[in-house]
Amino acid sequence: MKCEKACLCLRNGHVLAWGGMLGLEMKYHLQRFFVAALLATLAAPAVGQLSPEESNCFALHTEESQIFASFRINSDWVSEEVASSTVSEGLRAAGVFSSGTTYHGGLSAIVSTADDMLIVQLEFFKPVTDPASGESGISMTWTNRGSGRIPKRSQAFIAESLTVLTDKFLAEYLQAQEECSKDESG
Repeated sequence: MKCEKACLCLRNGHVLAWGGMLGLEMKYHLQRFFVAALLATLAAPAVGQLSPEESNCFALHTEESQIFASFRINSDWVSEEVASSTVSEGLRAAGVFSSGTTYHGGLSAIVSTADDMLIVQLEFFKPVTDPASGESGISMTWTNRGSGRIPKRSQAFIAESLTVLTDKFLAEYLQAQEECSKDESG
């Protein structure tokens, strides 16, 4: 497989292809990858001690259910409106969208294209506190992505891809809100 514009294609943690990418963009993607890998390695012992239910609560439960959405488009032809309306409408329909400054989590949608290839990714960020130091910050606690070939630069295909990921996120998020709230009250 020849990758001319793609940098790194990952699937379930395995490198599938490596290709050329220009300077700063390549450096940015590699930095994100290595920082994420380092954080995952450092967090592994702590997360490994959690049951699946506790891990799900940590990753997705928030005190309040208001989520803001942000968007990053890495494409010269994809409309930000497609990503914005698709993800925001999904959050609104679930009753968890926040358009103001009060929120307890953020869902970031990233759309990248190269020729006829597409990568869509959702990342959920939330406030977390380190129990050892008591320090608080924002951390990505959930992510999912999809990739494939785009039929004729179809905005509808991108919207459909984002809808699938948004629905998956909302199913897991709403389940965590329900289950983890029961755990706290019971």
